[in-house]
Amino acid sequence: MNGLGVVILLGIGFAIYKAYKANEEESAEANTIKSLPPTVQHTVAQMDSASQSAFFNEYDKKKKKLSVAYVFGFLLDGTTCT
Repeated sequence: MNGLGVVILLGIGFAIYKAYKANEEESAEANTIKSLPPTVQHTVAQMDSASQSAFFNEYDKKKKKLSVAYVFGFLLDGTTCT
């Protein structure tokens, strides 16, 4: 196989990888939308793509912070410092 063939195969592989990642991200956003109340779903659906992206980024940050808070709350539940 010559150098051009390798470059073409690498290009095809990269394109497939990018398509897979884009699909994965869309699926995550679709699952997030399904978990929201209907009024919020409607509002998000009316936003432009940049606003939706900002919403999902902020939503994910807050969801992660809440998860960490639950873990610490569970670990520290019942313990007191005296």
